[in-house]
Amino acid sequence: LSASISLSVDNIVDVQRLKEIVLSGRVYQQRNFLNEDQVLALRGEIEHLETNRAFSPSGLSITSEKDQSFDAQADRAVCPVPWWTESLLSTGDEEPNHVFLSTDAGNSLSRKLHSLRQIVSHSLARPTMSAPTLAHECYYSSYKPGSSLSRHLDERHEDMKGARGWLLPSRRSISWLIYLSDAHVQGGALRSYPQRNVQCTPGGCHNGNIQLGWVSSSPQNQLNDYLALPVYLDSWYKKQSIGSDGGEDSHYWRVLYTTINDKIAYITHPWSSDVDLAHFFSAAKLSEAVSSSSPPDNTQSIFFTRQEYAKTFRLIEDRASWLAGDAPTRSYVEDIVPERGSLVLFDSVALPHEVLVLQNGRRDALAGWFHEETQSFPE
Repeated sequence: LSASISLSVDNIVDVQRLKEIVLSGRVYQQRNFLNEDQVLALRGEIEHLETNRAFSPSGLSITSEKDQSFDAQADRAVCPVPWWTESLLSTGDEEPNHVFLSTDAGNSLSRKLHSLRQIVSHSLARPTMSAPTLAHECYYSSYKPGSSLSRHLDERHEDMKGARGWLLPSRRSISWLIYLSDAHVQGGALRSYPQRNVQCTPGGCHNGNIQLGWVSSSPQNQLNDYLALPVYLDSWYKKQSIGSDGGEDSHYWRVLYTTINDKIAYITHPWSSDVDLAHFFSAAKLSEAVSSSSPPDNTQSIFFTRQEYAKTFRLIEDRASWLAGDAPTRSYVEDIVPERGSLVLFDSVALPHEVLVLQNGRRDALAGWFHEETQSFPE
């Protein structure tokens, strides 16, 4: 691992800058990540796959809707990368089976993506990401004039997926795209909504607990500049209490917390894990809890530990607000044009984003997600 990093750091990414940007919940961009030969090789494979009708329209999947259809004009087209699994598992010593990996451009690209995953895993302290056997994903995407992708998150907390979320061996951790666009493409920018005044913190995940929202600290100066602190959901919290049989309470609770000066600060009191969390948030009951200071199970104790937390807590993903036309609370807009040969990557959990309407040209990309292991059940 260290040898791979030392050979690759200077050539493909600025590691310190990548770490600072991604951990603060923003998009890292590396121009000229691919050379023109590599871009042309990938575009050639896209053309071949299109000829063989391997692409299909794909928008956002809404889990609450059973029957969904996508529009070939308004939505992007996607196709799984046929050589990705072989590239992941390759040791570099064997003869490649897929013709693309046997070319100079394909071989160099495969090695570069391997190095990128190792670098990101090491620099962001996400060690399981380096394992090639996880379900890392890779696909081609193609936008034609008139197509776009609405605001969304790429990943969410296990509890927001229902029981299935805890059964999956891995989750999306880092989202990445390498643009293969026409040289003079117009529109199709990646628009993200990072939070204001975020320090470089363990955004996205802390001790295996996935980030669910943000909370603001007290004003740091006379300009009333609040710091945005990530809020994590611990689904396996153990209360120091006695059970009905007189022994230690073995029940697991949920609790929201942030970190201040590297110390955990609980922003809510624990609540029962029997409460349907996805329903609680999707039904907008959080707003009721904020306004009434009552917990989701309707007991008389206060939900938030401090009024300041109740007033400033916001979810990362607030679809009802987004559908009403609102931008994420206390965020700002950051647009990145789909520059040919450039790499962008960001935390899959922490950053709402969308793709603006493509006006002219083609916005093609090689894209995917680096996974890390799902938090294991407590023993």
